[in-house]
Amino acid sequence: MNKNMSNCSYLLDTNVFIDAFNKYYSFDFGMVFWNFLEKKASQKIICSIAKVLYEIKQREDALKEWTIKHFDKYFHPTNDNTTLKAYKNVAVCVKNKTKLSSRNDAYYTPNALNAFLAENKADAWLIAYAYSHSQKLCIVTLEKPGGSKKVSIPDVCKDLGIPCIDTFQMLRNLNFKF
Repeated sequence: MNKNMSNCSYLLDTNVFIDAFNKYYSFDFGMVFWNFLEKKASQKIICSIAKVLYEIKQREDALKEWTIKHFDKYFHPTNDNTTLKAYKNVAVCVKNKTKLSSRNDAYYTPNALNAFLAENKADAWLIAYAYSHSQKLCIVTLEKPGGSKKVSIPDVCKDLGIPCIDTFQMLRNLNFKF
């Protein structure tokens, strides 16, 4: 990854924030993690998208408050022409996989497809943003490859050749120390 590019290297999914807050790095003992995220964002190493911010803002907790106060400026908009065009490509890719699959366990159900492409959900937009930036971005998510009931970020990233890792691999890559 080129950490000197004008944009970030790691693009964070909503679950990176929520799972860390709920499970691993609560604010009462894990502020080292949150300070690390903020520092790396200020260095343009990590970022996210406005759709992720929207999902976090639906919460009523300390995570929402921290995000607005400390991370708000690191969420990039997705309404630029390049990302909008990439979103269409992501949608076509997912729909074509559904149409071309001959195995019942390898294609997405209509409900899975609709949920993935819902306007207010971040997943497809996250992939489109990474795809529209010449695939220089690595998506960070805790999602696992899925089946026909859910379109997963790792599955679509694999289909499109976008790097995708989990939070802990990103932390290892960035030499995070607790």
